Amino acid sequence: MKKKLMNWYIPVLLINMVFLLYGCSKSETEETYKGVDLNSIHYVNWMSMYADPDFVSMGSLTIPGTHDAAADYDHVPWIDRRLYCTQKYNIKDQMHLGVRYFDLRLGYDISHNPNGLGLYHKNIYLHQNFKDILEDALEFLNTYHTETLIFMVRQNHSSISADEFWAWVEVDLNAANFPADRILDFNPHTQYVQLPTLGQCRKKLWLISLEEAEQFHGLYLNWPDNTKYYSSDYGYISYWVQDHYKLDWVHKSEKFNQVKSLINECRDQSQIDWDFNLYFNFMSGWEIWHGPKGVAEYMNPHVYYWLEGYHKSNPCGIVLMDFAGAELGGVPLLKSLISQNFKISEKK
Repeated sequence: MKKKLMNWYIPVLLINMVFLLYGCSKSETEETYKGVDLNSIHYVNWMSMYADPDFVSMGSLTIPGTHDAAADYDHVPWIDRRLYCTQKYNIKDQMHLGVRYFDLRLGYDISHNPNGLGLYHKNIYLHQNFKDILEDALEFLNTYHTETLIFMVRQNHSSISADEFWAWVEVDLNAANFPADRILDFNPHTQYVQLPTLGQCRKKLWLISLEEAEQFHGLYLNWPDNTKYYSSDYGYISYWVQDHYKLDWVHKSEKFNQVKSLINECRDQSQIDWDFNLYFNFMSGWEIWHGPKGVAEYMNPHVYYWLEGYHKSNPCGIVLMDFAGAELGGVPLLKSLISQNFKISEKK
């Protein structure tokens, strides 16, 4: 048990040290909002900072997420790392670093896992199973009762029907002994309903699906591949997506402007719209010469400095990054995204 704890404790400790040591021109006073010293936030349970979670809509939060969350350094085969590795830390470590939204690519392949779903990046098996990720999530939520985790699941690698895919999701939930009452009950399609509050989500897993299955009674999303801007409705919920990732012939500054544009749109909405609107903003991209890492080396610092120099508050939506908490600007960016939640709102 001690060895198991050390597996995540050591990297998390190192990242926290980097958070504290990272140079910043702002004074301690400028790092304080609503009486909260941002340097003192415990990133592992940053949602605990909300004293009245029943009055905090999930649409009013800035939520850091990870694109292709399972394609981390330890699980992508070494020969494929340059082109396909998207994260430095594994999903369990990401949870402890403050990430709350996870983009998971799942597939069924009997040669890899005959009893459930595996995790993939395109057709690359990441030597992880969904059941194990669910067990890590349940352990985290049992330890940190103020937090919530959001899993966006989609099918990768395999081509089974959506109903069969979701049946395997349920098999893994049962195999992980994930209690049904610890999964958020949220179906915006069958009744007039606003987004859940943080209080309703605490200690629970929120599943969002990109596979429209008959037995899935939750939030289903769908958007065109490589979209620069897309909006749609599902039931009474509206959502916006920016997922422009094919950047071979596109300057990264164009992608940066698209990320900024959707954040600004999210921030400009009225407070009443927070209860019904979701924004999904992917910072990730891919270049044939550099893969995801080259894009992250540009995007992470640029978005960080823009957020720090732009004092308009209000939610940024769900912002998905590559190399969260890593040296490619992912350390200060992760801190900045979480800190957006505790700035003084400029809404009138």
